[in-house]
Amino acid sequence: MKTAFFSMNQEQQYRDTSERNARSMPALFSHTYTCRACGKRFPLSAGRKQVVSGKPKHGFRCLDCYAKREAKKGAA
Repeated sequence: MKTAFFSMNQEQQYRDTSERNARSMPALFSHTYTCRACGKRFPLSAGRKQVVSGKPKHGFRCLDCYAKREAKKGAA
């Protein structure tokens, strides 16, 4: 969807505001996830496993926490 601007000045103000917000609030403007087990933030390109398979609304675990969890399951 294309945003309608009434003047070039409004478009420039919009772009400046968007750029400023992206620098000051990177968590809102960059795609990341938080590990449910350790709480660390990772970019979406990092490996992850869903907490509940097929239900992304429950969150993700990083691969390190997932491997630790699987090792505990195997030992028990």
